[in-house]
Amino acid sequence: APAAPPRALLASPKGVLYEDASIQIGVMRESRPTELQTRVLLVYGNKTAFPMTGFVATVTGAGAGASVRTQPVADSIDAGQQARQGVIVQASGAPRLSDLPVLTVSFSANSASATVAVRLPVHVGCYLAASGIQPDAASFFAAWKPITAQFQHVFKPADVGTCAAHVGRL
Repeated sequence: APAAPPRALLASPKGVLYEDASIQIGVMRESRPTELQTRVLLVYGNKTAFPMTGFVATVTGAGAGASVRTQPVADSIDAGQQARQGVIVQASGAPRLSDLPVLTVSFSANSASATVAVRLPVHVGCYLAASGIQPDAASFFAAWKPITAQFQHVFKPADVGTCAAHVGRL
């Protein structure tokens, strides 16, 4: 199963997605809620003293509510160097929190093959737009009142006898 992204990356737009002795995968995320789109820049760093060959990075499993487009990435990364890859996740419906896209990276370095699978931190929260409400009480209640007014109904009080009859039927 693919590893979950570090918790810090669910709230932060950039950081280290995965790291071991061979590779470091960095991620930078930019959300565009009005376009239902999240752009991701993946940076693959070769930490070995040997070139990484046969380098392949794919993104799958965005779920029914999203589609993924990826830019090509170099098929080899020299020792101590980096390669970059752009990814666009486009929501077409209501993406579910459980449908984080999966990044799978495979490569060979010094005759040893490796495969890494990790989930990208592209979740439903990436598609939420800021409300623009200021954090002070006056601004909050000014924005809250019109929202709640449509859900508030005024009921006429019933007489005690009618209420008792309804309660007695329960």
